[in-house]
This record gives sequence, C-alpha cells and structure tokens, in this order.
Amino acid sequence: MPPRRRSGRTFDPYREALAGLALVGQLGFIVAGGALGGLGIGYGIDLLTGGRAGRVGGLFLGVASGLWAAGRQLMRVIKERQGDRDP
Repeated sequence: MPPRRRSGRTFDPYREALAGLALVGQLGFIVAGGALGGLGIGYGIDLLTGGRAGRVGGLFLGVASGLWAAGRQLMRVIKERQGDRDP
C-alpha cells in the first residue's frame, strides 16, 4: 500500500501503528520503573526500621507515581498529535 499525503506530510499506516506500539511500551516502562523505584526505597526503609510496611507502602507509592508520570507523558503526546492536525 503506497503512503498517502495528509496535512503536508506522508501518512504511512505502518509507521503510525509502530509509533502507537512504541508509546505503549514506553508507558509500560514508566509504570514499571516507578514501581521498582518505590519498592527499592521501601526496601531501604525496611532495612533501617526492621519492618515490612515500607516495601508495601513503597510499592503502592511507586505504582501511583508511575501511573502519574505515564498519564503526564500520554497527555504530552496527545497535545503533540493534536498540534500536527491543526492547520
């Protein structure tokens, strides 16, 4: 299938699909990185205090911060793509 022209640039559906898959992978790594970072901080707190609540709390806070960061990244991408569509 030949690429089509859309708003002054070449539109390739395969490139658009790969860009979408790359975004999904990036968001997954952001959330997983936040969870692992929170778990590591919680583990450090547990070593200092001798408890277990730090790991669980750190994991939840890490997942929450990862989801927050992924949402911010997704909003940035949406704004960029809307800017590409406006003439």
